[in-house]
Amino acid sequence: MSMLRDIKIYRTSLAFKQPMKFAQHTLKRREFAFIKAFNIALNREVVAELAPLPGFSRESLAQAIAEVIKAAKTQPHKHEFIGPSSAFAWDCLRFGIAPSQVKPDIPLLQGCAEQIKAQYLSLNLPTQIKLKVARLAPCIELEVIHTLVTLNPQLQLRLDANQGWDHQQGAAFASQLPIHNIVFIEEPCATLQDSLYLAEQFQLPLALDEQLQQPQWPLPSFSHQAIKALVIKPMLVGSFKRIEQLLTFANQHQHQQRAILSCAFESHYGLGVLATLANKWTPNEAPGLDTAKYFCHTQNYTLDTSAMERVWPT
Repeated sequence: MSMLRDIKIYRTSLAFKQPMKFAQHTLKRREFAFIKAFNIALNREVVAELAPLPGFSRESLAQAIAEVIKAAKTQPHKHEFIGPSSAFAWDCLRFGIAPSQVKPDIPLLQGCAEQIKAQYLSLNLPTQIKLKVARLAPCIELEVIHTLVTLNPQLQLRLDANQGWDHQQGAAFASQLPIHNIVFIEEPCATLQDSLYLAEQFQLPLALDEQLQQPQWPLPSFSHQAIKALVIKPMLVGSFKRIEQLLTFANQHQHQQRAILSCAFESHYGLGVLATLANKWTPNEAPGLDTAKYFCHTQNYTLDTSAMERVWPT
């Protein structure tokens, strides 16, 4: 017997306020698909978002949609998912995950140096922020960091470099960081080996992000004492089983790694689903969900599919 019936898939997009860079991609709009179905076991309608992120996901949105259609047709037999986004969306349908309110979390600041400073001042000098690095010239980013620390010496920064440097570039940056103000830096170098070497060289606390999206893990080096946190983006990691394996790994780690759920620029609906899962899986950690502000328009938790393109069944 099928677990899900009356499956429908809709496609839409949301415009960014300004073009956003994701690895080698610059996007003016973020594309999504939404899957509606009736969950027989739960006896109610369920909805899931499908949103692979260009530049980071292995699969395109079209490929993810195709895999969900294949899974729907395979019922009642189990489909072995290849794409992380489709695996995650399918589990959201299976378990009937509904969105909840996205509470204020650690703010993400992006833009040029003046924009970042203005954003920080507008937030009344919070004690924790997340900052993207390896995007502007290193001297500019270091100046921004030192300016913010001067404004608030108690500031704690979570930096995210998205594997943007080689070891030499990372070393030049790390050597001038106010280390006592750094909670961690996510994946500073293109290779994990270089990131770990950098951490040892400068006593730099690390977090893993992109490494968690690889098919083979955990690697022995994931247990390195410099790795303080696992930043888990469910849309990029995959099934609930895979996510829960990472949570278990972090909890059992001898150095007590933190597990932090984070978003991949999902819609408002998708962020609400992640808020529900964060409350379930990592209730003592503030998730990274501060991205709705980068869209021109936000959606509410009740999706109106009447204005969306229905792609299946046609």
